[in-house]
Amino acid sequence: MAPLLLGKDDPSADALAACDVGIQLDAVVGAVRDAPTPARTWLLCAAVSGALPTPDEVARGTRFLRLASAIEATLWILDYALETARTRVAHMNVKIVSNGVLVDVDHTARHDLHTGIQQVVRQVLPLWAREHAIVPVVWTDRAQAMRTLSAGEQDRIFHWDQECQETARCADPSVLVVPWQSVVVLPEVPFPGACERLAALAQFSSNAVVAIGYDCIPAVSADMVPAGETNRFARYLVVVKHARRIASIGATATAEFRGFAQALPAQGLKGPLVTEVALPVGADRSIASVDGPEATGRGGLPLVLCVGTFEPRKNQMALLYAAERLWREGLLFELLLIGGAGWGDVVPRMIDGLKQKGRPVHAVTKATGAQLEDAYNRARFTVFASLHEGFGLPVAESLEHGTPVITTKYGSTGEIASHGGAMRIDPNDDEELVAAMRTMLVDDDLVRQLRRDIRARPSRTWDEYASELWDSVVAPELGAWSSGLGRPW
Repeated sequence: MAPLLLGKDDPSADALAACDVGIQLDAVVGAVRDAPTPARTWLLCAAVSGALPTPDEVARGTRFLRLASAIEATLWILDYALETARTRVAHMNVKIVSNGVLVDVDHTARHDLHTGIQQVVRQVLPLWAREHAIVPVVWTDRAQAMRTLSAGEQDRIFHWDQECQETARCADPSVLVVPWQSVVVLPEVPFPGACERLAALAQFSSNAVVAIGYDCIPAVSADMVPAGETNRFARYLVVVKHARRIASIGATATAEFRGFAQALPAQGLKGPLVTEVALPVGADRSIASVDGPEATGRGGLPLVLCVGTFEPRKNQMALLYAAERLWREGLLFELLLIGGAGWGDVVPRMIDGLKQKGRPVHAVTKATGAQLEDAYNRARFTVFASLHEGFGLPVAESLEHGTPVITTKYGSTGEIASHGGAMRIDPNDDEELVAAMRTMLVDDDLVRQLRRDIRARPSRTWDEYASELWDSVVAPELGAWSSGLGRPW
């Protein structure tokens, strides 16, 4: 820490390395007291305590150091470190990462959930690690500090699709990580408990925070999500407003994040630079002929598939209504819904009611990757009539399996569908959904044409996405440091 606070060209910095710890502490505290900027106060607090300070701690510490005597300043930082040590993870070394790239993968590394955001993280991080020096990090249990990953956490990030031989390899012990003049990447929405400290890092430290912007649904469509989600998202936006760059995943997300950024000058803030780096929609991976025999559901019936968490925003109630209308007309098909439990019990109760009437409807809440793959391959078509999406991964997945889809005509799903292979509807119009499903069930020529359209779609790979993401948000900030144009120190 001494070379960072005293300056690399200061000859006393190297001499301090051989001195007593107390002398080193007095020197670095004195250096900060001589020029008590928020960034220097932030680094002092983080390096001495091993925990990342909050905005209030940085502000109070900077004011105090501007007024304190030398002994008062040293006693203050010792008191701060002692108070933090009472709740911080003990017996962990602290490493300062200078001019590096830290990637916060807390949720994906800790959990086996593998929905949209986790898929992005697990696709991008191995590709980045192959080309660049990155430091994946998670938060300590009390969300006070960043640390490196355990062996199991590394497996969830870098070896998700592989069988890991953990006994055959040994990961380095976790250490606390303090970034300095580095880029901190947020490829997922951070753990709420960490947002306050991330906000201080983004606002006061010498680091640049950049992020992937998925959507602003909890703010823009707060009526469609649980109240707690809106509160959690508001804490995340406190970080976003001090971030340097946001790479949004599509046109809809770009409009939402740019709208937020454009409101920030009212607070005297510049706001992040928002650029669109669209998620990839890969080429058709189906090996079946578009004119060949069609796979079916149970009992040989055509299979209609819906993938998505069971919640009001995904609009499964409209799908169940449309299905019942068509069953009453005499059309024969099986309806399969795959998704997480979500919130509310309206959808599960509706499914149970239809099953009691003998309708061929089934729900799977914990499908394996193989089950999902099989369902996409067997489906005649899929339905994803969501009311608001940041991207709409099930639409992309359906098209990548060569399976036509009925989806929302506006927003990100409409954007994906515009390149072919889909019927677009207004999800608020039940009659449009009923008519679209009826057509897809009875018109074999249309289904075959949509399958041909899928094969003609342009495709984009994860390698291309990962490379463009790095070039858009990480490389410019690293370049700013190397050119001396980084944040004020």
